[in-house]
Amino acid sequence: MATRSRLLPRLARLAERTPLPCWLALRPLLRMALTLQGGIGRSVSAAMRAGLGEESYHRDYTRLFLDHMVDVAVFSGIAYGQGGADEALRRYWHPDETALDVIEQAREAGKGVVMVSPHMMGHELGAAAITRRVPLVALIRKSPDPQYEAVKQRWYSAIGLEVVHRPPRDSPTGGLAEITSALRVLRHNKVLAITPDLLQKPGTGVPVRLFGRTCDLPAGAFF
Repeated sequence: MATRSRLLPRLARLAERTPLPCWLALRPLLRMALTLQGGIGRSVSAAMRAGLGEESYHRDYTRLFLDHMVDVAVFSGIAYGQGGADEALRRYWHPDETALDVIEQAREAGKGVVMVSPHMMGHELGAAAITRRVPLVALIRKSPDPQYEAVKQRWYSAIGLEVVHRPPRDSPTGGLAEITSALRVLRHNKVLAITPDLLQKPGTGVPVRLFGRTCDLPAGAFF
């Protein structure tokens, strides 16, 4: 997250000042640069081999991961620098309208909807698509970096995303306050978005099996 908070304000400023076709044209150039650099690819490959096991790893996984990282950088810059609502993005981003239909159908029960999503999958553009149809509320933690927080606040405003800030980590009543905020959103029959994929220290979260290993995730998705 520290790397993201440092890079995202710069990406947003560059994307804001760069015509969209020129910004998108950076994708193949960045992919070539990562391939030629080599060191990042070797680090990714080593981590994947350790996590998946040598018998399950394929070198295409590294290439696909690096391609994904490039897309995250380019499209995050667009989302935070230009709001992510440009029609030209429809060539690259196709919201699943049937999934949005499911969300609207779930809201018919009048009890709200919990939407769980990982980071690193284009959630910024996804949020922009969802807010056009349903009231979306994100449960987030305020960043201590003022530049990063300002960029996020501008993005929230641009797409009409309502936010509920999580309490500070050292708050003695933080867990209760967080659950209360989440329930308030659901009682108003809104869609509560949470991203519970940030690893916690062992013994401090909910143990979950991922890729054959046990890791601790935040309790937010498992109320």
